Amino acid sequence: MIETTAEKTAYLQSLIDEINNDLINKSLTDKQIAIKKQLLNNYSLAIKKLNRFRLKDLI
Repeated sequence: MIETTAEKTAYLQSLIDEINNDLINKSLTDKQIAIKKQLLNNYSLAIKKLNRFRLKDLI
């Protein structure tokens, strides 16, 4: 189970890296590309939200 904000951020970043590699290295259909780009957006937003909560905890 993922416990800390840092672990959650690292996990999401690994998913982002994997999707980026797929977009670069694989032959994907337009639909697959659209889905992966939406996932990238969602994961990036999740990281931003996690970082915002972490900053609030520090203040």
